[in-house]
Amino acid sequence: MDSLNKQQQWQDLGHEMKHYFFDKGIRLYLRKQLVDYFETMANYFAYHFLYPHLCLCV
Repeated sequence: MDSLNKQQQWQDLGHEMKHYFFDKGIRLYLRKQLVDYFETMANYFAYHFLYPHLCLCV
């Protein structure tokens, strides 16, 4: 984590937060396709959690 810049650290934090709060223990029993899906959803969550679309609130 030390080699990541601030933006990458925040993205990584959001990604891992999604796994922690929504995917507890579930990945041990998933097929590769579902693991890939959960990883994609974690990236999606991190993007929308950390970079909210403020223009939608105006």
